[in-house]
Amino acid sequence: MTKKEDRLAEAEYFLEKMTKHYADTKALNFNYSAFLNASRSVIQYIFEEVEHKPTKRALYDTFVGKNEVIQFFRDKRNINIHERPVTNDSRSVTIHANCTYVITGQKEQPAKNWKPPTSTVVNKITNWNDVEEEIVEACTNYVDEIKKLLADGRSKGYII
Repeated sequence: MTKKEDRLAEAEYFLEKMTKHYADTKALNFNYSAFLNASRSVIQYIFEEVEHKPTKRALYDTFVGKNEVIQFFRDKRNINIHERPVTNDSRSVTIHANCTYVITGQKEQPAKNWKPPTSTVVNKITNWNDVEEEIVEACTNYVDEIKKLLADGRSKGYII
């Protein structure tokens, strides 16, 4: 496994942890930070391979330069490292309750089909199109773009 694949696997690990600890804001944000660092390293390792090779660098620049997703997450990682910790931009919690009660005399009892309330948590970031997107979905899109960059680089011969 090359260092690029190793760091991509690390990014996917933290993405999985983001999903697992989705409702825990602190854990989600810690794993998001680690995801940003690991995923950005893949791009940096690719850049190291092409940096001093003009023809290969041009192919890399063409792919990365027009890729809004890669640029967005590069900027997020840079903010996270150099300015302040990044977090999800918004969080919503929806409570789902089935509150049907049967009242007999002065005693109320839950109906036979009563279920305890549940909740749904949604964490969003404002994405590269200035649209709120669910954070794990946005990060999954980024991983997909990194994989496309790796495939493009290998198929065109500008990375190993």
